[in-house]
Amino acid sequence: MGAIRTAAAALAVGLLFAYLPSPRTADEARAQTAGTVIAGDLEISDYWTWATQPGEFEASGFLTISNNGGRSERLLGASTPLSMWTEIYSLIQVDGRRILHSLRDGLEIPPGSTVALRPGSHHLQFVDIEFPFAAGQTVEVLLTFQRAGKVRLVFPVRQRVRNRPGTNR
Repeated sequence: MGAIRTAAAALAVGLLFAYLPSPRTADEARAQTAGTVIAGDLEISDYWTWATQPGEFEASGFLTISNNGGRSERLLGASTPLSMWTEIYSLIQVDGRRILHSLRDGLEIPPGSTVALRPGSHHLQFVDIEFPFAAGQTVEVLLTFQRAGKVRLVFPVRQRVRNRPGTNR
């Protein structure tokens, strides 16, 4: 009877550890996200997010979406369990200033085109993140498209490169 209990306990512990999330190294993150994801007529590639600093409550997400179909597609939204909500933003010029503009109706991906969400342009904004994102970690993101539906990706967190002194961009 003791041997059966010991075996059952060992099995339970093994199953517990099999389902617990484990930290991923940068190499493992690259391996998971190295390829292009196909969803309907879309090809989604080069998805990633920046590392954040302690005290920062927002992070940006970037990716490239190619629409190989004959109909327009629309990125309607995104979410991650690590933020309260996510918005799709565009940077627009108003009176010579760059202003963030929320794309509440989503981001159109015309047929036969590629749309890049990049620093200084369109991007995902993860708002009220639970904790700072560290380089080498990964962030699970769920994208929602009008036609292609839901697509789950694992964004690697890259070290931030500051382009201008005193800014995060």
